[in-house]
Amino acid sequence: MAEGSVYDFFDESLHRGSRFPHAKQYKVSIDYGTGNPTSFGLYGINKSATPKAWRIKGYWWDSKKEGRQKTDTEYSKDLKDFLTDVYCDGRSLGDIHPSSIIIDPSAASFKLQISKDHPQYFVQDANNDVLDGIRTQAKMLQSGEYMISSDSSNDPCVKEYYAYSWDRNAAKRGLDKPLKQDDHTKDDERYFLHTEFGDSQLDYNILTRM
Repeated sequence: MAEGSVYDFFDESLHRGSRFPHAKQYKVSIDYGTGNPTSFGLYGINKSATPKAWRIKGYWWDSKKEGRQKTDTEYSKDLKDFLTDVYCDGRSLGDIHPSSIIIDPSAASFKLQISKDHPQYFVQDANNDVLDGIRTQAKMLQSGEYMISSDSSNDPCVKEYYAYSWDRNAAKRGLDKPLKQDDHTKDDERYFLHTEFGDSQLDYNILTRM
């Protein structure tokens, strides 16, 4: 059974960078929280380059820490601001028009709010298979196909790599299951990577701990 850190191989010196290929498209992935933090990730994609995908910047709102929960309308406005006047590698990318917004299928009210406020965006349900999604993310990190930019907005994402862990109690019952904590950026990354890149051709044996 899996135990310890889910991504125990994560190395900031290898998996974080400041220079990336020209993106052929952009996507946003969202882990929507009510009593928990909400995380957005903006991702660049170029499937003919290395890396194939990279996290350009992040958005983080922890309602418990901040002392209040934002409304769907506020998050929708934050999404617009998040995509305005974007920089990566010190270069201005201007205003980003993502090819899709990937979001947990259970976030029904927020999906409706985005569609109402931003009809130009295609709102896409995430593939929310947790274990296969973890395998996809691990494979892409280890192969260099996915990286995280050095932008400071990604610091919460990096921090959660060191904290995101397997559930020991679930392991005692014979189950591989991550703890539902320190997982918000991990969920938005997983939604994006597994929805965009997950398929039966991936070598899932690369995640040897599972």
